[in-house]
Amino acid sequence: MTLHDDGDGADAVAGDGVFAARFLLPMGLSSGAYRIRVELTDTGGLIYPFDLPFDLFPAGDLQIVDDGLTSGWVAEGSRGADMPVPVDFAGETALAVPVNSTGSFWKLDLKPPQPVNPFGYTHLSFAIHPGTLEGRAFNMVIANARVNLVDKDTGPLVD
Repeated sequence: MTLHDDGDGADAVAGDGVFAARFLLPMGLSSGAYRIRVELTDTGGLIYPFDLPFDLFPAGDLQIVDDGLTSGWVAEGSRGADMPVPVDFAGETALAVPVNSTGSFWKLDLKPPQPVNPFGYTHLSFAIHPGTLEGRAFNMVIANARVNLVDKDTGPLVD
């Protein structure tokens, strides 16, 4: 690949000493941190090798519920949580999890069709309406890491 300083293609301004080139990444490349090996050769034949780092982010949000559970995802309720059902909540599609438990612990697993690469995602958004349920805590476990979202003693950790 040749770098250009002619004002065409990837180069914005001709003759400004800033050289540019454009290339396409392979299709299907997953999100993550990458490095491209670059070698610049000057007119005297000297080679200057270096790595050019770049981050490839997801194209958009990962939607788990959209008019029901997104295709491929599996929801499993246990210990008093029934299978979730899609409902309309304030004009948005939501997933209702009926809980028929007299105990203090119920469980809902949302499993993706394949492991989710977390690179590039910064938020997890959901709304919870507890109905008539009461309890001491609300925990979420992602990849075996427990996050205590609401605790009777410390208060909510979410807004």
